[in-house]
Amino acid sequence: MLDMIYSVQIIRRTDQCVLSVYLEEFFKLYGIYVYDYVVDEDCRFSISKVSVNIFLTDVSSEYFKRTADYEYRAVEPEGMDTDIVSCVRKILNELFSVLEKHMEQGNILHDYFRGMIDVFMESSYARIDYSRRYFQNQMGEKLLLDTAEAYYGCYQELRKLEQKNITEWNLFPYILAAKLNCAGKINNICMLRKNTPFFDQRVLYGEARKLADADADYSMGNVMAGMLASGVNELWREGIECLNRAVNKEGYNSYMSYVYYFLGQYYEKQKNDPDKAWENYEKILQFSPEYYRAVFKKGCRYLRKNDYRNAYNSFDSIIKMLEPRKHKGWIRPLELEYDYKCHLLNARIKKTFLGDHYGAAQIMYAAEEFTDKVFMNSNFMKLFFDGYLEEYMEFHRIKLLGYGGLL
Repeated sequence: MLDMIYSVQIIRRTDQCVLSVYLEEFFKLYGIYVYDYVVDEDCRFSISKVSVNIFLTDVSSEYFKRTADYEYRAVEPEGMDTDIVSCVRKILNELFSVLEKHMEQGNILHDYFRGMIDVFMESSYARIDYSRRYFQNQMGEKLLLDTAEAYYGCYQELRKLEQKNITEWNLFPYILAAKLNCAGKINNICMLRKNTPFFDQRVLYGEARKLADADADYSMGNVMAGMLASGVNELWREGIECLNRAVNKEGYNSYMSYVYYFLGQYYEKQKNDPDKAWENYEKILQFSPEYYRAVFKKGCRYLRKNDYRNAYNSFDSIIKMLEPRKHKGWIRPLELEYDYKCHLLNARIKKTFLGDHYGAAQIMYAAEEFTDKVFMNSNFMKLFFDGYLEEYMEFHRIKLLGYGGLL
């Protein structure tokens, strides 16, 4: 019997990355760990032990047999490339229809899960949240306010769903987790605009702690509490304790990479403690060597230590890791950003430290010649930013211009 869905692993092909992002955004919104496993890339991805494996492609399950309590195999519907929204809704409805049969309160939870799906789909949450996460510093005032209003609309719909107040629903944390996520993102936009947070961050932190305390296995409650506390000076120690409880509970599971990365960023940016930051980045590489953001941190560490060969090799390994996604036309904005940064840094190493001016020029030509073209021709960008491609291309261009100092 499946008591709770704590984590999922999405198993897919490279060309299913748009569908995967929508599903990832759904599970993240509702406080469920998610890990994305790509079956057709050269780099060896780590496997997570999860509640549910979601197969988006027809691949043998022998390799994943002991990694999940349950599995769901999606039938790829016609029109996936042109009607992602309908496809996502269909997969989520089918997934929860399967899981309800294995849950003690499954018959009661049918409306609960359908409500979760409706709020997510009708609020356009996936596109709004994904776009804000990577481009909020490039967004203008109006777009930021529109984004905050979209989060608030989602928050209000979640409140309506919560107010149905079916007793058995209170056993599940997902709607409260989603409300906290929306509220925290609204506060982030307020702080970015140097305004007073709309919600009391301390109250949000306390609600997240209640989620963690109510179910010792729901470590996501501690993750949410820790991240919410990081924005409140007097709570940061408690927040770090919450995050440490979560990583101690989940161990070296690949879906925890972003938590270790958050800890690393916190120590690096807010506490100016590079050694403590590196401890967390290094842990990621022990269980998720394909996590390119941690590999990038390793390269930067080598660079600071004047170990130019290892720095160059680290950045070059990221370029090679992302190459198949570029050539197949499925690279995502953050991946393209890191690809560009790695080219810049390797050009700098070639020119400044190794004296290879010609090699540096070749690297820069490759970066600058193809970055705009790759963005505009990426199937991911065309499908995900449908109707807004030029606008987000400009955001991307502005963002990359900010990395000129890396040369």
